[in-house]
Amino acid sequence: MDESHIHKLIEDYRLRGDQAAFRELFALYEKQIWSYILSRNFSREDAEAIFQEVGLSITRALQKQAPDQFVALVFKITKDCIVDFFRRTSRKNRMETPQKDPDEPRQEPAEPGDPLKQWMDFEQCRQLLTECRLTEEQQESYALHYGLELTVKEIAQRLDAPTETIKGRIYLGKKKIKAYLDRQKRSKP
Repeated sequence: MDESHIHKLIEDYRLRGDQAAFRELFALYEKQIWSYILSRNFSREDAEAIFQEVGLSITRALQKQAPDQFVALVFKITKDCIVDFFRRTSRKNRMETPQKDPDEPRQEPAEPGDPLKQWMDFEQCRQLLTECRLTEEQQESYALHYGLELTVKEIAQRLDAPTETIKGRIYLGKKKIKAYLDRQKRSKP
């Protein structure tokens, strides 16, 4: 979608309170916002709470001023909401996962494109990145690059960081993941 259409939607929402314009605008980035949040080690319930806060924060930000770069605003707000959530909750509570009941029936595999399958993929990714001991910055850069398939330049713009820093985070993340997988391979009989 071109920038002029995005700016028109922003102005329609800001000046006339056009909810349909906001819904269309938000829908453009909804999947990326959701993916970004889920890549940050949250339970489904916590991710939904953050997602709602992101939507509210975007509406508040747009009411104050029209941003020059809406995409950058969206991901800055998303990152800020995640940081706020981290501050409000203890890491222990966030990282605990409930024990599965061995008598509970197995869930059927999800169909391709099914949100449940995407969630399971994110959970597997979250678990792997956590076990590999990537820093938050490495997880974020790695997930944006490989999960959302953003370029290093796009990630640098969204995170307001130098491209060399993003490259380093991705490189170190890959290195830690490779070392973890090598250790796993050697430890299996």
